[in-house]
Amino acid sequence: MTSDCASNQGATEQPPTAPQCPGNMGKARIFIEEVKARATPDRPELLTKFFEVFGEFYGKGQIPEAAVAVPPIHDKMREIFKDDPDLLEKFEEFLPRDT
Repeated sequence: MTSDCASNQGATEQPPTAPQCPGNMGKARIFIEEVKARATPDRPELLTKFFEVFGEFYGKGQIPEAAVAVPPIHDKMREIFKDDPDLLEKFEEFLPRDT
């Protein structure tokens, strides 16, 4: 698998995998692809609702304070992923640990 991250300088080292990319960008891309894959023709609302929730919290170009944003976004994602507990678990990996 090819990573979008810059490759390591050492000749014997492997390039970083997506979860090791700075800022979790690679991991986030993989997660979004997994959500897209689950949004089959019989479940198109999964992807739509997922992006609607992100738009509510991050669509204004600024990231809200974690203490304010995490509980409501987490609650909404629990509902969206109620039939996909593995996706909820992966989503929770992006949440701050102390909220």
